[in-house]
Formats: sequence, structure tokens, C-alpha cells
Amino acid sequence: MKSLNLYLIISTFFLLTSCGSSKENRSIILSSTDDGGSCIKERVSQLSPQALCSGFTGFISGEVAVFYDPINQQPDYTALRVQLSSIPAGVISGDSLLEMYTWHERCNDTKVLSPSAQQFVIQKKSNADAGLFLGESSNGVIKSSSLQYAKVYTSLDLNSINEASNLFGTAPESFANDYFITLVNLSNSDQAVYLGHFPSAGGQAIESLNFLLTPFYANPLTYQSTHFTSELISLHPLLNISSSGSSDDQYHTDMNQFCNAMIN
Repeated sequence: MKSLNLYLIISTFFLLTSCGSSKENRSIILSSTDDGGSCIKERVSQLSPQALCSGFTGFISGEVAVFYDPINQQPDYTALRVQLSSIPAGVISGDSLLEMYTWHERCNDTKVLSPSAQQFVIQKKSNADAGLFLGESSNGVIKSSSLQYAKVYTSLDLNSINEASNLFGTAPESFANDYFITLVNLSNSDQAVYLGHFPSAGGQAIESLNFLLTPFYANPLTYQSTHFTSELISLHPLLNISSSGSSDDQYHTDMNQFCNAMIN
């Protein structure tokens, strides 16, 4: 019963905090730079137990988890697995696309967006090809068992979806059910992701949301005391139960049980 209650608490938090539709212009995002006033904090830390998975809800919902190397089963903190619940209809029709931009905080309660869209690869979720990536060779797109040789994308659009569908024999409309998106080449100073739904022709975001990169401190009080930006702190999924008196270990257990299946 406790696990169910926790699931409802976290799910409600995602619904309340992530459903805003920030109207940001793609050209403004691309020109964002760091003015040198950043407070650089590394995501991977031994200060307190860390959550290895989380989620988000808004114009689309999804789960995120630390990526585990399929060969040695060790966590790779430069990568993050993202499971989307759906793909906007405009992306499937070719009228729009999804892009993700990492960001980190400044000491003066503002954020710094990456100047370029985050790189990601596409990985098959299930059936005979489970775990395989879209790879790239001189002969075009191929199936690859290695993240090292996976094809890198920066926009999830009709072209990238069709490449996956043609290679693995799936329908474009079922992309969210058939594939993971794995962010790659992440910096340890990256703290959150801005996920934007943009018109293919460019311009202002149609809708957007933000979510924390994992790992992060599972204890919301520890996270709050070690970060400055109110927007970043507000994204912590357990913030609304920070007065519960739970221990670091209990927060850690609860958070990771929430999406343990995502990691495995």
C-alpha cells in the first residue's frame, strides 16, 4: 500500500509541476550562453544517496533513468535513457519535431541553457531486436549492438522516426512503444532538460516541459540545500513530501522503486 501511495504522490507531483507550456523561441535557445556566473555542481556525488530514475508529465509524459551499459551492466552517467509515453501527432505528420536542451543553474537564481540541442540515439525496446541501436555505416542505417557505433540525432522528427521504422519493421505511429531515446555525451554539470515541441519550419515552441537529469539527491531537503535555482528545486519529484521526516535511505528506496523497471 505504501508503494501505491508513493506512486500516486509522485505521479501527482509530475502532473502539477510539469504541465506548463513555456513559449520559448528556438532561435533564443540556440543563442543562450553562459556569462561566467554559473555555480557548477556535479550530478554524480557521494554526499547523499541518489535517485537513478524519475519521470515527467506535460504535453507528453515519460520516464528517465540512468543508462546501464549492456555489455558490463555498469551505469554510464554520460547517458540517460528516456521512455516517452507518446509522440505528438505533428511529429508523425512531419509538421513538427522534438528537441532537448540541457541546462544548469547560476547562483543568482537563473538558468543557463545549452547553445545546441542535446544528442541522442535510438534503441529498440522489445522483441527479437531488443537492445539494438540504430547504427550508421557507409551503407546507411544499420542495426548495432554497441552504443559506441549508434547513429547520433539532435531532433526527433519524421525522418529519424522513419529510419527506425524502416530498419526494424515497425510503424511510425507506435514509435513511443517500440523505442527508447538515450541522451548521450552528457556533462556531469548538466542538471535538467528542457524538452520542446517546435514547428518543423522553426520559431516559437508549441509546448514544452522540464525534467531533472538523473542521478540527483533522492532526499528533497538535501537537494534543496545544495542548489540555488528555484525552478530547478521545484522539479524534484519528492519536494511535496519533504516534511515527512523520512531518512536518506528511505527517500532513496522509494524513489528508485517508483521506476525500477525502467532501469532493468
